Amino acid sequence: MISEKSGLVVPVVLWGPKPPRSRIKQISSIRNGKIILTGSEDGIVMQWMVDESLGWIQPQMAMLAHKTCISCISPNSTTVSASKFISCSEDGHICLWDSADGRIIDSMRTNYVHRKMKPYACKNLHEILFCVGDYTDVVAIHPHDLNVLYTLNSRAEPDWLNSITLVKPNDKIDVLIGVSLSGVAKLWSLNELNMKDNTTNILFEEESKFIAPRNVHSITCSEKNVRMMLVVCANSWQVIDPSTLGQLVVSECAIEALEGMIVDIDKVAIGFADSTIVLFQLPRSKLVGRQIRERFGEKPSNIAGIEQPFVFALLKSVASPNLQPLLNPVKFFFDSKLSSDKTHRQITYRLDEQSSSISFWHVPKNLELLVSEFVRTRRPIVYEPTIRQCLSDAWSRLSPTPPAIANFESGSTIQATIYVSTQDKLFLGRSDGSIMTMSACQVIMVALLDGYNNESTQFKILPNGHSSSVTCFLYPFAESNRYDPNLLLSGSADFSVIVWNVTNDERLHRFSSQGGTITQLLVPPVNCNTKLLDCICCIAADNSACFVSLKKLRCVLLASRQQFPIVDIRWRPLSDQILLKCEDDSVYVWNIETGVLDQVITGLASDEILMNSSTDEQLGFGSEDENSFGTASQTAVQMLRALKQKDMAAMKKIIAGQHGTDKENEDDSSTINNNNTNLHLISPPLEIVQMPTCSDTTHLILFDVNALIIVFLEQNRRNFGLFLLVWFRIP
Repeated sequence: MISEKSGLVVPVVLWGPKPPRSRIKQISSIRNGKIILTGSEDGIVMQWMVDESLGWIQPQMAMLAHKTCISCISPNSTTVSASKFISCSEDGHICLWDSADGRIIDSMRTNYVHRKMKPYACKNLHEILFCVGDYTDVVAIHPHDLNVLYTLNSRAEPDWLNSITLVKPNDKIDVLIGVSLSGVAKLWSLNELNMKDNTTNILFEEESKFIAPRNVHSITCSEKNVRMMLVVCANSWQVIDPSTLGQLVVSECAIEALEGMIVDIDKVAIGFADSTIVLFQLPRSKLVGRQIRERFGEKPSNIAGIEQPFVFALLKSVASPNLQPLLNPVKFFFDSKLSSDKTHRQITYRLDEQSSSISFWHVPKNLELLVSEFVRTRRPIVYEPTIRQCLSDAWSRLSPTPPAIANFESGSTIQATIYVSTQDKLFLGRSDGSIMTMSACQVIMVALLDGYNNESTQFKILPNGHSSSVTCFLYPFAESNRYDPNLLLSGSADFSVIVWNVTNDERLHRFSSQGGTITQLLVPPVNCNTKLLDCICCIAADNSACFVSLKKLRCVLLASRQQFPIVDIRWRPLSDQILLKCEDDSVYVWNIETGVLDQVITGLASDEILMNSSTDEQLGFGSEDENSFGTASQTAVQMLRALKQKDMAAMKKIIAGQHGTDKENEDDSSTINNNNTNLHLISPPLEIVQMPTCSDTTHLILFDVNALIIVFLEQNRRNFGLFLLVWFRIP
């Protein structure tokens, strides 16, 4: 976990020889197609640069802010030169990015999980983003501050929407069309929206109607033909008249259709689950509208007398033997860009999730020639992608290979990393259960400076380690100075937690209190029960939470009645309780003093009790000195608890004990904890954090410039004092 820092911090990433694991789920583009944006399953947003003259797509930046899968990624503006974009994740986290330097402009957490976004420029010159996702109907958000501006609701059949599109029947009317999961098409007129300025406004639909297509994946309209809407479904694609919602053309599919685009007034492009993109010629006699009559006459005739859509060109599929169309491992994104001759040219992006490869293809300009060629030969023209790139290929071409935090010949991988600043030691937990320790400064010099090699890196393997993969580390003193600065804890897949002495690298104790992989080690807050102040909380994969005492070297409390994995832990110091939230949103309330399960809360009540616990957790916080809090605020918590339980005997005991220990605490705080407090006065100038979402070899190094300056000044002061001492002793 990266700690917050207020000063100047210089980050350096050691990527290592392995490319980042990036199972890409979403794709989009900005800046007229010069930048491709992708979002992965691990929450990584990646930016790719496109250079058509050189024929390559180069990965430029990996941006980390999300913790869960990216659900949506979109530019925040309709302008061609837009450089900002928005990413959303499945936990409701939404971020606004600047593609110029990869920084986050703004971010917030909402109750909405967005799946698709559509930028829209209002007639009063301001822009908004229409969003649909795991909620009913449409939400309009501000593209710069991410706040909700309007909601587009339904009077009848409110439901989640699969897709939305914008259409302009004429110059005066803008219409938003959405199709719900149940197959209801809804139309909202945006003219009223252009006149609204109240953030609480709600706009209801003008019309809603059941349509024949079911399981709709996407809908698309185009200015080329305003009386034509392409609807792509799982087992078919259809052309519908948006003014009447009547079917014009229906084409059944043997392979699932995923996405589509209108490439011309009478032609469409459809992307299928087998990764092919097919160009279809539509029967002109079935199309309607003023634009059709102006181009083909009052009674358009079909090409070659064919009355059904036919294939005249296609983009070749990905040659992958493991491709499974039923799993939908392919994503498509259709866009258009402004060419040098001021004409719009259609572009298709194809994303293969299994290999994380991106294919870029220009739709041919003169489509009529391709249709004529098909009529002559009766064979569709097959195209190769204009450019194809994947992250592993780009990584293999790097020279020299990006440095790693440590290069060892062993086949085991790094699973956990921790840097102990008080000892300048770096601990690496590996997949075979071994723990390696080495000097962090020496490792960084080998990785970043010329003239150093791996032979100069001195490392040591800690004896009597784990028998299975190391999963997590914890240095308690970094979280609170009430702990011994010599202690380090490691958790493993062998269900154990080991306490180490970081000074002499010896094992002190091994805890085996749980029946699952140790997933997380936590430090209890300073305002909790004194019974847990010297304990560490261990979260395991068997859905249990265990509190082990570092002084008594035994398990103090084992909470093991949960039915689902633990995702959050809260504290209620006044009630002397621990709240454990599970994946199913249930909350288990445990009593710290007795160690029994008080109650299990489900439903809306679980959210309410978690919100109330946030206030209880902050009781007594705010003091800069944690030791003073431990004597004063901890006593206040005990007194409030005794008052709540109407225990006057405990109240008298607390007051009598407080008078007898005031002076003792004053003396002890200046002697026993003096060294620990001094260690916390200056933040460590170096921090090393593993980035497991990228790869096991990727590490982030943070240089705190302010702390470095303070350390250098302190060293100069000490050296100057030593110089004066020696000078005065010279006879």
